[in-house]
Amino acid sequence: MRTRHRLIAALATAALLGFSATGPALADTQKKVATWESAQQLTGSDGSLWKPTFTAGLPLKGKITVVNGTQGDGSRAMAVQATYAKGARTATVLENYKGTASALDAEPNIAAELVGKPKITVGSPDMRYTVRATVSANCYNVKPGADGSVPPPPAGFRCSQSDVAKFGGTLTVTMKPTSTMTAPGTTFVTIQVSPGITYDQLIHMVQGLVQVGP
Repeated sequence: MRTRHRLIAALATAALLGFSATGPALADTQKKVATWESAQQLTGSDGSLWKPTFTAGLPLKGKITVVNGTQGDGSRAMAVQATYAKGARTATVLENYKGTASALDAEPNIAAELVGKPKITVGSPDMRYTVRATVSANCYNVKPGADGSVPPPPAGFRCSQSDVAKFGGTLTVTMKPTSTMTAPGTTFVTIQVSPGITYDQLIHMVQGLVQVGP
């Protein structure tokens, strides 16, 4: 756990300096569109775009951001981000094609600790399959020491499902087109929610993802 917390600190520093430890997204171009269908027109076939149909009653806030960039190794970096919000409750959906880093990636949250790795059934009614998600909650809230460092949590420390609604949390999952179930076309989906969104609602958001376009 100590190594993990040192890594998070390094990643946070990297984010502040404007690069990612998994490979910088260079020469990014951003466009904003009103619908997921319009976003799919811009993303092409590098990955599969997944539209949320359940957002816990939160409407889309503003427009959907589409980033087209290039990694340090020259590979394409495509990402799409949308935020749903009502009052203080928010849910941000970020989709990175092929798991590449992008300018939209959130900074690491040192308060985030594992809740669990649930299996979730997704896909269209006639083509269902199961994915393994990772859920964390921002429940590890300790004050930094005099030197500014944060002590690692005790061995075996985990957040509870109820901590998602109390502190906010994040779910990550890899989605694949139901027509192939194999790469290419994989998309790394991250859903970050504020306090007030429950664990069950977060799971339901993934269950409600539907593929947009081909």
